[in-house]
Amino acid sequence: MKKNLVIEDSKSLQKQINSFLSIEGFQVYEATSGQEGLNLAEKHSPSLIICDIIMPGIDGYEVLKKLKHNSVEMQMKLLRVIQEKEITPVGSENTFTVDVRIIVATNKDLRKKVLNGTFREDLFYRLNIIEIIEIKRDEIDVTRCSIPTL
Repeated sequence: MKKNLVIEDSKSLQKQINSFLSIEGFQVYEATSGQEGLNLAEKHSPSLIICDIIMPGIDGYEVLKKLKHNSVEMQMKLLRVIQEKEITPVGSENTFTVDVRIIVATNKDLRKKVLNGTFREDLFYRLNIIEIIEIKRDEIDVTRCSIPTL
């Protein structure tokens, strides 16, 4: 059964959404605040999250931002794809073999994230890290011969 999470502070609206999803055969978890929604999302890993935007405390934007950064489960899934070369689509019980190259970009220091425990060390070493450093324009010595003719 597919798991869904509804984060809605209006009881009547939450009841309507939950009723509809339950009739359609979904298992529904309910949260009436952003923090409760984050806790339930971490505990149950729902396939779908329906989230109100305007809520007291942690609003919907902040909930989605925190969920985006809470990527431990996603790291495990990515590691599995890299190691096993298999995927299981959401809602499916079938596994498919894939032959892909994965390109990932971040502005975060992954080495620091490994050290503080927010990025998996085994995934870090499976990725080929190419560090791109920022060079300011005034630090570059541009000469005529270094610019190709157009």
